[in-house]
Amino acid sequence: MAPNNLNDLTISQDAMILRLRALFQDLADHTADPDTTVLDETWEITKDKMTRLEAIFEQVIDATPDAQKAATSALHESFIEEFLRVKVRVRRVLQPTTFNRNPSGSTSVHLPVLELQVFRGDPFDWVPWWNSFSTTVHSNPRLSDVDKFNYLRRYTDGEPRRAIRTLDITATN
Repeated sequence: MAPNNLNDLTISQDAMILRLRALFQDLADHTADPDTTVLDETWEITKDKMTRLEAIFEQVIDATPDAQKAATSALHESFIEEFLRVKVRVRRVLQPTTFNRNPSGSTSVHLPVLELQVFRGDPFDWVPWWNSFSTTVHSNPRLSDVDKFNYLRRYTDGEPRRAIRTLDITATN
């Protein structure tokens, strides 16, 4: 890519980061509100914009000279960590953990529904993603092989999804 394209991408990236930081602040402002409607709506907008920003991140990395890729990747990772911290705070409000006392006096915990991450082909994400996917889906005896394959298709994107998209949805796959 020509330097102008990298400059344009960087401008788009920076504008999206500013917008997301404003949304992060909106989310923080609404976490104390007993009506979670605005929080939920803002969270959905935030997730959508973050997905778009991740695509811009990939384009910026591709257009960045090799000598600067490590620094650019570190900036991206730092922002993603910021997003993940916000995500945890929002989830605590939208899906609170509850504790119930059984008649026997023991405590049972009802945790929020586990949300699997989508694997997009980054080798650094493979081990944590596979551990989560394997434990939740692949090793789950209650799921059929077809269900497992459908989950695999659902929780992959990019190159990993392209690698399996032409396979038939059958128990043998």
